[in-house]
Amino acid sequence: GDWRIFGGAFYLFAINAVFISLATFSVAKYLRFPLKEYLNDKTQKRVSSFIYSALILTLIPSIYFLYTVYKNNREKRVIESHVVNEITKRGNEILKWEIHRELSPRQVKIYYSGQSIEQPQLDDFKKTLLSHDLPDYDLRLFRMNLSREEIAEMSNEALQNLLKSLNINQKNDTLTQ
Repeated sequence: GDWRIFGGAFYLFAINAVFISLATFSVAKYLRFPLKEYLNDKTQKRVSSFIYSALILTLIPSIYFLYTVYKNNREKRVIESHVVNEITKRGNEILKWEIHRELSPRQVKIYYSGQSIEQPQLDDFKKTLLSHDLPDYDLRLFRMNLSREEIAEMSNEALQNLLKSLNINQKNDTLTQ
């Protein structure tokens, strides 16, 4: 019932249909298959204009979406290399980081453990983002008071609990059979 999902799925279907047709037409032209003969030039021009219109109508949004994905990946790489990796180099452990592009200004939330990052360091990160053409990001750093050993211990406990639950589920499955 969500029209955005339906629209996205239908657009994906349309892109596939148009570009599969274009590839088929290109191969048929390359192999020199005989083209369809039209009764008159008016019909041929109408069919050609319809095909070119469909191609352009699917190509323009595709280029926009490709540019958006490229831009988002570039921003993510810059943030990762100049902020996230710098925090890690200072002896901290990054627990999670995420970009919220839907907020204004955009936010980068970084959850880390280790040494506290002071305001001058945070200002340096912001200047670095400005120098890489990312002026509208607000950095939000959240320090979690956990050491690396505590994180590793929590990870081991979570893994053990998962394995225990899998064993219990497997035993229950064999008992019900």
